Amino acid sequence: CESAGGDSKQAVPFAAACELMHNWLLVHDDIEDGDEVRRNQPTVWKKYGMPHAINVGDLMSQKVFQIILDSKAAGVDAKTTMQLLDIMAETAVKTAEGQAMDIGMRGREPSEKDYMEMVTGKTAYYFMAPIIGGATIGGAAKKDIERIIDFGKHAGPAFQIADDLLDLTEGKGRGETGRDIKEGKRSIIAIHCLSRCTPGEKRAIIEILNKKPEETTKDDIQFVKAMFERYHSIEYSKKKAEELMEKAERLARNAKSLG
Repeated sequence: CESAGGDSKQAVPFAAACELMHNWLLVHDDIEDGDEVRRNQPTVWKKYGMPHAINVGDLMSQKVFQIILDSKAAGVDAKTTMQLLDIMAETAVKTAEGQAMDIGMRGREPSEKDYMEMVTGKTAYYFMAPIIGGATIGGAAKKDIERIIDFGKHAGPAFQIADDLLDLTEGKGRGETGRDIKEGKRSIIAIHCLSRCTPGEKRAIIEILNKKPEETTKDDIQFVKAMFERYHSIEYSKKKAEELMEKAERLARNAKSLG
């Protein structure tokens, strides 16, 4: 917002709305994935039950738009407020479409192209939303918004790949490592490995990925991790994330300021 020449105080309501949006999506994501731990704490559905968790997510989803509508108290005019509502609605729709692709990919063999389309929808849009919102409030030109979108379509997927890799090492605050394997997620790591391993290894990996989380053993996870290492799938994914970030950084360097 400041880079576009605006008053950052006017962006505070939209910033709060973005934080609520992210957490609303996480509450529902935990339900969809069956995750019992988030940020090293019990998830909302685990602690309070499924009905409350669904309702909490629904509440936050509507508070997002209520807060944006109240942006006039921070000095945002009606036209800009409508633009912010449109940005947030588009973000929510694209994220839900990406999440549907993610869920639908489990149980089949997607391509890397499928994966990139999925993470662009699931991650890139809500990654871009705060930046686009701030720029819009600051009065950025259409060409600047397009540059931000281009940046986000590289940086968002890079973040998601890094998140996939983190699950195999430190974990993501969900109480364990390899949770994505338990959930049968077709991460870029899994997709790369499945495209290179032997038919017998592929059958074994898919059988593990298709198990219910509670039926997946530590030995299963260790086997899949070993396959990832054997076929350099972790190394490939790291390189892919780095390439995406390099492209994003080039875009950022070429647009040091808006306008």
